[in-house]
Amino acid sequence: NSQVFQQQCLVVCIPPGIRYGNSDYADKIQQLVNAAEHKNSQVTSIILLSSTAVYNGLSGEVNEDSELALNANKVAILAQAEQVILSSKIQQKVVVRLAGLIGYNRHPGRFFGQQRSIPNPQSVVNFIHRDDVLGIITAVINKIPQWQTQQSHRKVFNAVAGSHPTRADFYRKALQALSYPQPTFLAQQEEQGKQVHSIHIANLDYTFKHNDLMQWLENSDDRES
Repeated sequence: NSQVFQQQCLVVCIPPGIRYGNSDYADKIQQLVNAAEHKNSQVTSIILLSSTAVYNGLSGEVNEDSELALNANKVAILAQAEQVILSSKIQQKVVVRLAGLIGYNRHPGRFFGQQRSIPNPQSVVNFIHRDDVLGIITAVINKIPQWQTQQSHRKVFNAVAGSHPTRADFYRKALQALSYPQPTFLAQQEEQGKQVHSIHIANLDYTFKHNDLMQWLENSDDRES
């Protein structure tokens, strides 16, 4: 739709479809960038909603500056799409890597079903509430005018809550919040899971609404569905 490219800011949220065998994600992003770079386009800033799955294959604490394990197919596809954005000719380009999405119709108490065992109970969770996703996107858009005077126009942010309870603690409370039976856990397989942090999100001056995930679970129930 040509009207899309008459806006100053373009927010790109396209599921990669990797789990369904699709590998043309970067090509789709490139098509959008080509249209946004066209002489008839009014787009001056572009925001790609990416995923913290780009850190797959890493362990321990990771952040926006971590070197990615590009030998993994999913990581390579996500990273290639990000680079399409970051190397574009558009003046302001931002990548927001979203952690696992929770809130509203995505209550974690339903992620595994009531009969499914949960793996890696001692690894930590990396989640973000939908309210904070929208808040961070808004904060990025509000910051763009200030960035116009800066030399660096390539920005990557991890959008992830600051609390990282273990999967065991988190899913016990998640199921309890819905009055579901307590879960069973498989033996820990990961030697060390990954814990996603952000070293750049503070630059947005954004205050999380649901930074404490366990506290959010205390207040969550079927009304979140």
